Amino acid sequence: MASFNPYYLDVAGSYVMGINPEDVPTVQRAIERNLCTGRIDDIEFEGENINNFILKYKLPNTKSVNFFRGRVPKRVEEFLTYYLSPRPVFQYDVCIGCNRCHDVCPPKAIKMVNNKPHVDYKTCIRCFCCHELCPQKAVKIHRNKIISRFLK
Repeated sequence: MASFNPYYLDVAGSYVMGINPEDVPTVQRAIERNLCTGRIDDIEFEGENINNFILKYKLPNTKSVNFFRGRVPKRVEEFLTYYLSPRPVFQYDVCIGCNRCHDVCPPKAIKMVNNKPHVDYKTCIRCFCCHELCPQKAVKIHRNKIISRFLK
């Protein structure tokens, strides 16, 4: 699949896998930020009918960053999600300041300061594009030890 719009591409990919796009955290954030609607009917497709490609995909049995949703008051959920969710952490001794992380960050949560990346975690959608595309592997995913043990 290919698209000029990565947010709608995620919506289409979710749909093809049989997953409600609104259940995908990165699509949820894109909808909240008005980057897409999350509705398959709002996408114009070329080629064959997308419904010919629908799969019966079974999601792996893992806990998501939405673990607290609906289980605790909203403010507590936001606090716990912010402090306990996995997050990208930069190893400045390895980083070469190439700006790739900054350039690929969908919500533009990464700012370069003195040629080193700094993340605004309130804006970060935890897509980990910075981790995936860093040519030096200078981005690690920090997982909170307490929540990791709790969710096993």
